[in-house]
Amino acid sequence: MTNQMHQHKTASLPKTRPLRFLFAPHEICGQMQMLAEGFRAHGHNATAVAYATDPFGIKNDVCLQFENKSKPAKLAASFNFTMKALRHYDVFHFFYGRSLLPKHLDLPLLKRAGKKIFVHFRGSDIRSRKWLTQVMAPTLLNHKITDDIPRSTAQQIKRLNTWRRYADGIFVSIPELLDIAPEAQVVQQAIDLTLWPETPPESRSRDSELVIAHAPSNHAYKGTEHLISAVDQIKQRGFGSKHNVRLKPHYLADNIYQNDENINFEENNTGHV
Repeated sequence: MTNQMHQHKTASLPKTRPLRFLFAPHEICGQMQMLAEGFRAHGHNATAVAYATDPFGIKNDVCLQFENKSKPAKLAASFNFTMKALRHYDVFHFFYGRSLLPKHLDLPLLKRAGKKIFVHFRGSDIRSRKWLTQVMAPTLLNHKITDDIPRSTAQQIKRLNTWRRYADGIFVSIPELLDIAPEAQVVQQAIDLTLWPETPPESRSRDSELVIAHAPSNHAYKGTEHLISAVDQIKQRGFGSKHNVRLKPHYLADNIYQNDENINFEENNTGHV
């Protein structure tokens, strides 16, 4: 994947030295960092730079800690970093619909400088959360929908069109987002398999407890209530009385996934997967 993701769009860049890749500026569940590390493992020069400290404890190569800066200080820091990045990097892979400067003012500069630009949409950057909770979720539960809610807001459509103007390639993290950006390429979640060593399945009886480990970043948007409701319905029908849902912070969920002798299902991101 690391060799194919940008390959077809970077052939025109100079070959006098190895290409330098920048992943920035908004970390999503460790994805920027894992991609940068994966590129480096394949011999590429790659850096993950986050503008703010990740709330789940993900450590990036560089963090500018914008959460500790005033608005003028943030603007100055982003401008200074943009100028450095413009000189140093060849390929810019942006996350969550954001670029290095407010209002995407850096994109024309990067384009004129001959840089290759990619954007990686992750979900709520181009898909309305109102649509997600009031249309998609009820539809999955076979509820009738009466409100006509657009899939994307006007601001999200404007953002997408800006990227269509400047990006050499558009990525989405889930196939569903192709309904919004049909020209995009699906690049799903990166996984560091060294964190998940393969272990042989344990023998278990039909009466053993089934554990469903759920580590949502946001209960309302990640379907927590529906997961609990589904398990309760199974129990009410007389099946799986030993089914158990464990709601854990992400930093504790990994141990459950790796060490529990029963069956584990990951319902959402833990910060590593």
